[in-house]
Amino acid sequence: MEAQTSVDLTGNFSGDLHRMLRQAAQQGPLAVDTATGAIVVLGQRDVEALAHDQRLAGIGLALFDMMGISYGPLREWYGG
Repeated sequence: MEAQTSVDLTGNFSGDLHRMLRQAAQQGPLAVDTATGAIVVLGQRDVEALAHDQRLAGIGLALFDMMGISYGPLREWYGG
């Protein structure tokens, strides 16, 4: 399944974020973040399933690497 909806998550941490994500979810289960190209999963059930999928353990540590966070409890927690 390909994401055809685009969202801009950059700096959008106000009340508008939820409205924007709801609108995107009405168009499909996936969206692409315009700033990063990351696939955004929009359905609550899909997010829950992915959060418990052991095959995805540690996904996202590249962001910690880019910030120079190579060790520590936050990285260990996020990677788990």
